[in-house]
Amino acid sequence: MTERTLLWIDLTLQESRTPATRYFDEFFTIRKNSHGSLTDTEADRPDALCIDYDFPDRPGLEFLEETKRRHPSIPILMLTLQHSEELAVWAFRARVWDYFAKPIERRDVERCYEALCKIDLMRSGRRSVRTNPPVPAQNRLRRHDSGDQRALAPAIAYVQSHYSEKIAQTEVAKLCGMSTFRFSRVFHAAFGQTFQDYLLRLRVEQAVELLRNPTVGVSDVAYAVGFRDASYFGRVFRKAHNMSPTQWRQHQLDEARPQLQLSAPPPRS
Repeated sequence: MTERTLLWIDLTLQESRTPATRYFDEFFTIRKNSHGSLTDTEADRPDALCIDYDFPDRPGLEFLEETKRRHPSIPILMLTLQHSEELAVWAFRARVWDYFAKPIERRDVERCYEALCKIDLMRSGRRSVRTNPPVPAQNRLRRHDSGDQRALAPAIAYVQSHYSEKIAQTEVAKLCGMSTFRFSRVFHAAFGQTFQDYLLRLRVEQAVELLRNPTVGVSDVAYAVGFRDASYFGRVFRKAHNMSPTQWRQHQLDEARPQLQLSAPPPRS
């Protein structure tokens, strides 16, 4: 296995009997951060960064947002004991690489490690021009959620961790204790879209991050985010971004390239 370094930032509020790094230390060299912040010097070295929460509060989530803004090329893993559908969606929109709801299973850590090994993310340090999603309301102030929305939490958590795999809606519905029909109806009411559309959107958003690395082939990106047909991936991507994956990548490279103003040479005397 390739040795990879994982910088661990502990933002938990309570002590746990089970080491938070359990399973992760089988795949990564763990380097712990004890001061709850990330310096530019530290950010130059890790292959990934893990932010460990038990009950995320607003300052803790804003710290993740700021870290992603300052270091967009570093994959961020998020661990949380408090889990909800809204928090999982927030993590997805904040471009968290992988989201784990405790207790964590070894196979999920192994899958995350293998995905990181497949894609050598570009470490350009270029800021992403994107508005951060608002911190979930429940992490600013507790509020009452409907039973149906809470019941969708297992589906969101599963999709966040397994989007690169084949996912059957019938199996996800079972995780929520619903029939396929009821799951479809409740999901559409909660998100304003079908489960399949949500899954495709998640995969495309993950693909956008991987396409920033010009050395990774488009077909490899498609496979890494769960598409088994590169042409189908291209059609879905074009529908979402009005251009092909290759065109989107070239557009990003053109924007990042310095705009040099070349003046005409002076006439010879």
